[in-house]
Amino acid sequence: MPNPRPNPRPNPSRPTVLPHSRNAAWFALPGMLKALFGRFLLASQRYRQRRHLAELDDRLLADIGLARPDVERECAKPFWLVSAPSSDSP
Repeated sequence: MPNPRPNPRPNPSRPTVLPHSRNAAWFALPGMLKALFGRFLLASQRYRQRRHLAELDDRLLADIGLARPDVERECAKPFWLVSAPSSDSP
């Protein structure tokens, strides 16, 4: 027959286990921080690329197949917004 009363004295050699929801949150924290840092790096890279694109002259833009209005439209986007592929691309 099992003992109906739990042991009132905790075992010092056994770590205290938090409820599942708290454990899950703590285990998920590194992954969430990694994802947040990855998004920050991507947004930073996107901002830098758009800034460099805006600095190109019309001759260089023509070399890569872009026109000034395309560049202005791209550079007007906020850094967190991902460019959608154009409808005329394969």
